[in-house]
Amino acid sequence: MEHIQTMFNPRSVAVIGASGNLEKVGGRFLRNLILSGFEGNIYPVNNREKTVQGLCAFPSVEDIDGDIDLAAVVVPAKHVKSVVKELVKKGTRACIIITSGFSEVGRKKEEDRLVQIARSSGMRILGPNVFGLWSAKASMNATFGPSQIRPGNIAIVTQSGALGIAMIGKTIEEGIGLSTIVSVGNKSDINEVDLLTYLATDEHTRAVLLYIEGVKEGHEMVKVLLEKFPSKKPVIVLKSGRSELGKRAAASHTGSMAGSDRVFDAAVKQTGIFRANTLKQAFDWLRMFSRSPLPTANNCVIVTNGGGIGVMATDAAEPYKVPLYNDQEILKKTFSPVTPSFGSTKNPVDITGNALGHHYKAALQAAFDESSMGGIVALYCDTGMATAKELAQDFIHVHRANLGKKPVAYSLVGGEGVSNACEIMQENGLPVFDDVDDAVSAISVLYEKSRLLKRDDPLDKPPNFDDVRIAHTLDGARLEGRRWLLADEVRTVFEASAIPMARGGLARSVNEAVSLAESIGYPVVMKIASEDIVHKSDAGGVVLDLLSRQEVVDAYEAIIYNVARRYPGAKVRGVEVMEMARPGLEIIVGGSNDPSFGQIVMFGLGGIYVETLKDISFRLAPTALSEVRRMMAEIRTYPLLLGVRGESRKDIEAIADAIWKVSYLMDRHPSISELDINPFRVYSKGKGLTALDGRIMLKEE
Repeated sequence: MEHIQTMFNPRSVAVIGASGNLEKVGGRFLRNLILSGFEGNIYPVNNREKTVQGLCAFPSVEDIDGDIDLAAVVVPAKHVKSVVKELVKKGTRACIIITSGFSEVGRKKEEDRLVQIARSSGMRILGPNVFGLWSAKASMNATFGPSQIRPGNIAIVTQSGALGIAMIGKTIEEGIGLSTIVSVGNKSDINEVDLLTYLATDEHTRAVLLYIEGVKEGHEMVKVLLEKFPSKKPVIVLKSGRSELGKRAAASHTGSMAGSDRVFDAAVKQTGIFRANTLKQAFDWLRMFSRSPLPTANNCVIVTNGGGIGVMATDAAEPYKVPLYNDQEILKKTFSPVTPSFGSTKNPVDITGNALGHHYKAALQAAFDESSMGGIVALYCDTGMATAKELAQDFIHVHRANLGKKPVAYSLVGGEGVSNACEIMQENGLPVFDDVDDAVSAISVLYEKSRLLKRDDPLDKPPNFDDVRIAHTLDGARLEGRRWLLADEVRTVFEASAIPMARGGLARSVNEAVSLAESIGYPVVMKIASEDIVHKSDAGGVVLDLLSRQEVVDAYEAIIYNVARRYPGAKVRGVEVMEMARPGLEIIVGGSNDPSFGQIVMFGLGGIYVETLKDISFRLAPTALSEVRRMMAEIRTYPLLLGVRGESRKDIEAIADAIWKVSYLMDRHPSISELDINPFRVYSKGKGLTALDGRIMLKEE
């Protein structure tokens, strides 16, 4: 981490490939570095010129007299390896490889070799294929992008170089100041995890924006966000690649529905970071975080001069989870002195279309002074009554007079005059938006951050499993060359994990089936046991509600016959005989392995509807019980568990316990690739739940 800290605050920078031609990358990079006010030593390396842009140039790295904290490599790809070797020999601490032409064009081995060389001395590499980085701490523009960057308290980490350069321009337009912006490019060495670890302790950074296209070390990123990142420092992520086209083939329900974007969403929820849908939304949220305190209470008051935009804001408040202030007595007491008799003191507070700037000042000041009001959305609809300059100055005055008291999101709707007012307000640091929905969206993240900070998630004592028995069972299947566990092996794993399952066993003959059925007690269920048959019902391998000895005999023969006819090559291990569980609501609990985030757990409505409705939620394993309960509440059909239309409330506590145990089972035994408990039949509160079927698949060796 020390070398990465040096990268953001070096005492010296060498530019290998520096040029006096500003149309070249090496020329623009050096020019930005000089103009940014960097006070350390700058060493241009150019073997053809003695001076470059007024600075003494060096023929090679080894000719530089002083130490090099940071090097920027801007030479053709074929020369990069030799330069990296020189930098290692020189003792350089960090290196930015601007040059492209490596793994992004298939030259992965060459890229890996650069990292291998760098690690021989501990030098860290950013890139290749990056635009560089800006650091307010060092007043250093080590990029070939725009030369003017506004310093501030927002950090941006971007995987896309082109988009990153565009973001610099966007921050200038939006009036957002940066503590840093850094491009990670091919992530050969330094990646988002390293940079988040640095930013977690960077005192100049108040909020972070991540733009990523793919996550290589999702599990490590989550660990940093949960364990090292300050809870008060918000992280906004903009991730492309929501489509399901890249989803891997999977054999289980859980695996087939786990798509990488679903898992990423789960990680976002579990870590308390914010996922923006668009670049505009991300920047709107950044403006609010960089300029506003958190709400002082869990409510919001809307002040408007037009009923229409007030209703629009009210409509937006519900989906964005912005709670509206609703104490009519205090609303009337607060706003009656500043509202015309034909206005409204209900929320939204309508100070009417006649309102001028000073009317807004009075109404907003009243909202600021009322301690029970947590935040404000101030709306203005252009009625032609106020001039842009008057309106802007009055908003600026009341905002500055109450700076830091409580958050305010402004939205002004109208023509050229309103646009001018917005521009003036923006230049003066007010979070102003030209769309009502954007204003409500922006202030909503402050309320959500406030709620996240108030979470009290007690540490769970891990469940008590017979891990030796579980491992022995998994290893036994592996020794036989199988990836699918047999029915009796699944039962063993569930028993060792204290996951409730219907009583039963494996019969290898008709007589064994009858004996099992009579020991369990009628009615019973019979299912084919074969690692080659995933969907037993489709094979004619399931018979329900068997009430007698003769029915068990007939069912056994029918199952064996059906499977032999439909799956002639399947290896049949026997027939599972289980108790016929009483009716109840069917859910699914599962687990899967994500290439980036590792072991995950899934919950949703079960039975035959799981693939159709796909009403499911995910979390990374292991999962705390408090997080499991939030996970459960996310599915659309959650009200069914609470009891609807006269039905009883289901045993939500038992469901949460089962999900929690599956999450730990996945975490403690990472050789499990996919796991399904479907259906998992749940009963009324206090009556528990029972697994009726389970499947476990191991990872490929």
